[in-house]
Amino acid sequence: MNAIVGCLGCRTGAAVHHARALAEPAIVGQRQHPYSLLRNACQSAPLRRPLNSWERTVKDDAIRILRLFSAVLAVITSTSILQADTDRAANTVSGSVADINHTTHVMGRAFRVQFKEIKYGGKLKSVEVLDDASVQTIVQVRLSDVKLMINRTNVQGSRQHASCGPIEMKLGTIRDLVVEFEVKRNKDAELTLVDSKLKLDSDNLQIGSPRWVQAQGIGMNNSNVANGLRSGLNSNLPLLKRLLSAELPNVFRQIEDQIEGKVSAMEVVNVAELPTP
Repeated sequence: MNAIVGCLGCRTGAAVHHARALAEPAIVGQRQHPYSLLRNACQSAPLRRPLNSWERTVKDDAIRILRLFSAVLAVITSTSILQADTDRAANTVSGSVADINHTTHVMGRAFRVQFKEIKYGGKLKSVEVLDDASVQTIVQVRLSDVKLMINRTNVQGSRQHASCGPIEMKLGTIRDLVVEFEVKRNKDAELTLVDSKLKLDSDNLQIGSPRWVQAQGIGMNNSNVANGLRSGLNSNLPLLKRLLSAELPNVFRQIEDQIEGKVSAMEVVNVAELPTP
C-alpha cells in the first residue's frame, strides 16, 4: 500500500511539475521554453474553421478579379506613358547646325568669327496646306518656343583674340516662327521636299549676351566683345536666316508624318469634290 501511494505521489509530483512547466515559461539563455512558445501560439492564434466550397469559390473569384484588374491597370498606365512620350516627340523639333565662319570689319580691322556647337529646339504648333496644286503643294508650318544656342564663339584678329559662350537666341518671341515647305509626290507616291522658306523678322527675335567671355589683345575686353557680338547678330539678319535655312530639310524630316497627314487629307477632299459623270 505504501508502495502504491509512493508511486502515485511520484506520478502526481511529475504531473504537477509538467503542468507547471507548461504554465510558467522557463528561461534558458533568455529564450522561452518550447512548451511556452507552443502554448502562447495556441492562445494568440484564433481558431479558424475551414472554408466551405461556396466561400472558396468566392475567394478564388475575388483573387482572379484583382489579378485581372492589376494587369489591365498596368497595361493602361504603360500605354498612356508611351503615348504621351510619342506625342511629345512628334510635336517637337531639335537638332544641330553646322559651324559657321564669318568675317567682319571693325574700325578698318578684319576679324574672323566662328560660331560652333550650334543647337536648336522648338515646338510644332500647326501644319496647314496653303496651296494644293496638281503637281506641287505649299505647306505652312508654325513653330513656337524656338531657341537657338551657340555654345562657343571664337573671334580672331591680327593681334586680338576672344572666346565666349554660350549665346542664346529666342525666335518667334512676338509671333510664331513660320516656315513654308514646297512638296510634291514622286513616282512612288512618296512626299519629297522641293523648296523651303523661313520667315524671320528682326522684331521677332531676341539675342542674349554670352555667359562668359575671355578676351586678349590691345583694345579687347570682355564687355566690348559681348556687346559687339550681340549687336552684330542683331544687325545681321541674313546670317541668321542662312544659318537656320540650312537646317530646314532636317526639320522637314522630323515632322514629315504630320505634313503627310495634312496633304493626304487635302487630296482626299479634292478627289471627293471631283464632278461625277
